[in-house]
Amino acid sequence: MTSSTSYSSDAFNSLPFREKLELLYTVSGREKRDLILGSPDAQRLVRSFAVESLFYTVKEIGLEDSPELLALASGSQVQGLVDLDCWKKDRLDTDSLLDWLEALVEGGSLPVAEFLNAVDLDLLVLLLKRFIRVYRTDDPDEPPEIEGPEVFELDEHYPIVFHRWDARAPLIRDLLEELYERDYSYFVTVMEDIWWGVESQLEEASFQVRNARLQDRGFPDFFEALEIYRPLAEAELPERIEVLGRDARDEEDDVPLEKALLVPEPERSFLSEVLDRVLTEHGGDEIRREMAFLTNRVMVAEGVDFSDRDAVRAAVTLAHDTVNLGLEHLSHGDRRQAVEVIRRRYLQHLFRVGWGLLHSLRRRAKRAEETLGLPSSFSEVEFLDTPYREALAGFLRPKPRYFEAIDARGQTGYRAFASVRDVDRAGEVVEDLAALPDLVVRFLGQSLPELATLRPSNADDFRLSAVLLTGFANSVLGRGPSLQPLDAEDLSRLRRATADSESAGLRTEVREQFLGSVGRTSGYLEFCLRRFEEEFLPIMPQFAYDPRYITCLMVATPAPPAADARR
Repeated sequence: MTSSTSYSSDAFNSLPFREKLELLYTVSGREKRDLILGSPDAQRLVRSFAVESLFYTVKEIGLEDSPELLALASGSQVQGLVDLDCWKKDRLDTDSLLDWLEALVEGGSLPVAEFLNAVDLDLLVLLLKRFIRVYRTDDPDEPPEIEGPEVFELDEHYPIVFHRWDARAPLIRDLLEELYERDYSYFVTVMEDIWWGVESQLEEASFQVRNARLQDRGFPDFFEALEIYRPLAEAELPERIEVLGRDARDEEDDVPLEKALLVPEPERSFLSEVLDRVLTEHGGDEIRREMAFLTNRVMVAEGVDFSDRDAVRAAVTLAHDTVNLGLEHLSHGDRRQAVEVIRRRYLQHLFRVGWGLLHSLRRRAKRAEETLGLPSSFSEVEFLDTPYREALAGFLRPKPRYFEAIDARGQTGYRAFASVRDVDRAGEVVEDLAALPDLVVRFLGQSLPELATLRPSNADDFRLSAVLLTGFANSVLGRGPSLQPLDAEDLSRLRRATADSESAGLRTEVREQFLGSVGRTSGYLEFCLRRFEEEFLPIMPQFAYDPRYITCLMVATPAPPAADARR
């Protein structure tokens, strides 16, 4: 997470190197670039960045504004940038690679040299092969003369013909010239490989080498990454015994501080507060590296395009929130215990504990859905009331989501589970739903699927609460829990029997008598009574009850007047 605080160049340059590096992780991309370029340690600062950090900095400010920054990067960093951004699944994205190459060329000859020193031979050959064909003058099978405006001769032994000539072709020509002038023997190797190489084989070899490098950086293959979603029981948590991820370097100043966005949301989370204390008291490189490795695993498992900043941020948030759940659960919300948990346990295992909580919730929600027994044609269990139906739909997602209206009425969105309280509150909703089938049979003598048939196909606002409250109303009127629709006289009598003259709310004795008659407490019934209290009781008694505006009860529609007998 970046800070809005601005720092002067003089104040920044007065800091020790390590503090400069720490500060750069707290500012925006553009301020980061400006502070680096104004520092006498500019190249050392850039080359101390993890590839991921440099990558997201460039993405934030844009490639077109990054040549000076990229000119300071090492060859391995440039190679890492290409690994992250220039592959779409197992295919090389030539245009994306050329975008990076263009920015490197704009930065001068040094970054181009770094690129040529670091780039895989197969990748370089593959890129050039998509623009040029190479001939050998000593090959008897080649045509004796090669002519035309697309011929490019750097060497008498290897005539070059551009089979693709567009706005990017001059960039390829400049790259060929640089390659020829700086290392002729390597130039010959490249020409030979273009001459005989097979494009599909070159692409597969490049892809495998790229994947191996990503695995070294904590980006596992897809199937290994999926292990992060295997729930881990508290009793199975291993102790932290060594650094998880890449080995630590020997020299402290050369350790790239591989930080993920530990606090992706504006509010302070339990995890972020605990991490602040851990990083202050115990040092943070290992924890930061673990968080970065964990985020990388989540991104691979989610199939995130590393160049998609929104998707990356969503993965970072998912990693943060799920670790937060696991940590809060294991420490019971005690910050001192939480510090000890982080010191003793690996973050990716805390993620799996947190994911286990959500996985368990989803299984319970699935069982509750099956218990309801509603027809599959009811999308999102339409017969249920808001927020129950939307909440259930959110819990049943492959990655469960929390429906905001559970806590704040009127909200319509979903969010991640941010705390154990969210999981507990969701569990209460699931328990309410699981208890519904038994409750409606005991109260109304009919099953939930039978009651669902009462819902007209065109009555979008007709919900289960209207059925339950109709049974409640008939009970108050002395008819027992009947589903007989109410007429205007019934509505007047119902209000007189249920409204408290002082508070205008539901009479306490009526509420207690009703809940006692059902024989059990129920969050769903409490929800229904609140709806009755808020939608029906406020209607002023001097006004006629219009059934069109009463949706919390089943109301009989008045019969139309009889037609004139003479017509």
